[in-house]
Amino acid sequence: PNPLGKKYKGFHARRLKCYKRTVCKLAKEKKVPLIDTWKLFTRYARERHEGIDALLLDGEHPNDNGHEIIAHAVAAIIMSNLWAG
Repeated sequence: PNPLGKKYKGFHARRLKCYKRTVCKLAKEKKVPLIDTWKLFTRYARERHEGIDALLLDGEHPNDNGHEIIAHAVAAIIMSNLWAG
């Protein structure tokens, strides 16, 4: 899941963090690739001294910049599997 923007603090954010931990754990157990958008978006925001909201349309869904970050991560996984195969 994506991190939430300022609009969704409190209960929603706590529930989503719990869900994120579960998804990450399951991906590790099943040995499937996982794109941790939470980590990617947080790193992007920190490096550019911006908030997470800079990557979200409505405080929840990625905007064009957010989708670009996700697309690069997907491409990296595909490319690494092509070369490993």
